[in-house]
Amino acid sequence: MKKIPDHATKVFEGVVFDVYQWQQEMFDGTFRTFEYLRRKHSAIVFPVFEDGTILINEEEQPGHAPFISLPGGGADTYEEDPLLLAQRELEEETGYQAKTWKQIHVHTDFPKTDWAIYYFVARDLTKVGTPQNEASEKIVSKRVTLDQFLDLHEHPKFRDKGFRYYMLKAKTDLNFRKEVEKVLFG
Repeated sequence: MKKIPDHATKVFEGVVFDVYQWQQEMFDGTFRTFEYLRRKHSAIVFPVFEDGTILINEEEQPGHAPFISLPGGGADTYEEDPLLLAQRELEEETGYQAKTWKQIHVHTDFPKTDWAIYYFVARDLTKVGTPQNEASEKIVSKRVTLDQFLDLHEHPKFRDKGFRYYMLKAKTDLNFRKEVEKVLFG
């Protein structure tokens, strides 16, 4: 669903966010200025290996405390294809390529923000080179078991907080864990 109407005006262009405003008619016939943020979409990748391990990143960025996350990042343009974005980020951050890709979710529920995060599972991984980290990144990738990954739900450095509920549920609900395993490992 498009959140910013066609008649909106871009009033600020930032590095990460653009700000759009428009006049919106109220129920009583008056008008108010409405405002939304827009940012380029992002992708997060679950790289899974045949042995059931998952590749995660331990990362540092200037101005931020070190954190743990899955490979991923933001698009270079508003038009960048989410799958191509995910493929690029996986290779840049980890040095791996995947033969099999499956989009498993798109999250767009951000208040007053037009932004989508695409989630992919990447399988049949092959190491093709060394990571090509940006100047603003120090990334070390490591493989963890599903149990180790699920345990990250309570780790203070785990950045992908939106997963915490699902990770805890997979630890405590055997049927849900089986669903998670099916999505991740096929």
